[in-house]
Amino acid sequence: MSARADGVRPVWFGGVLSDEVTGQVVAWVAAGGPGGVAVPAELASNVLDPAKREDEDLDGEPAS
Repeated sequence: MSARADGVRPVWFGGVLSDEVTGQVVAWVAAGGPGGVAVPAELASNVLDPAKREDEDLDGEPAS
């Protein structure tokens, strides 16, 4: 059974613009990713809330 079928929710990332951050995401997924291991502290600031309104910037302020 898939993790999603078990109720595990996807994790959305933003700001994955460097080889370093991409490598951190790949390492997290290889270690178990969503449902297997928690998001590492070094990626926590890259986690996005998909429920956030599209007309807001990442800082929560209205987009200009």
